[in-house]
This record gives sequence, C-alpha cells and structure tokens, in this order.
Amino acid sequence: MLDIGCGNALLTIGLAKRFPKSRVTGIDYWGGAWEYSKGVCERNAEREAVADQVNFQKASASALPFEDESFDAAVSNLVFHEVGDGKDKRDVIKEA
Repeated sequence: MLDIGCGNALLTIGLAKRFPKSRVTGIDYWGGAWEYSKGVCERNAEREAVADQVNFQKASASALPFEDESFDAAVSNLVFHEVGDGKDKRDVIKEA
C-alpha cells in the first residue's frame, strides 16, 4: 500500500497494524526537515512494532516515483490541498 503525504506516519502505521502481512510505503515531501521527519516516522513505526512492514521516502504527490499499478491500494488523508508543486489539484489526484 502507498500512503501519500504520510506526515508522522499515523495512517501508514495504522494500515500496517490492520493488515499485518502488508508492506506499506509512506511518502511525504517534508521540505528541509526530511531527515528529521523520516526519523520520527521510523521511531513511531518501531514503537508500534511495524517497522519491518513500512518504509518512508521523500517524494511529491504530484510526481510519484513509482511505476503505475505498483501498489494494491493508495491512501491519503488531508494532503492534496497542501501540494504546492502541482498546477492543478486534479492532476495530483490522477497521479495517485
């Protein structure tokens, strides 16, 4: 599964816990705080005992670095309105 705009990984971790045989990738842009924010996500996943199921990548929702149909499901929570590098929000949703 793919969590677009994972923030601190709440939804990413929730998916991993709900589907214990899954692999979940959380992406977010995080700007200049990338290393710090990725570390927060990784620590949160460790605390919730799902670190072996999840990974985190820096990426923009407007240009996902994955081939089409790479995931069985894609989710997002309150993110698309925050994407600043897409000219049209409909394109960001199509990318997802």
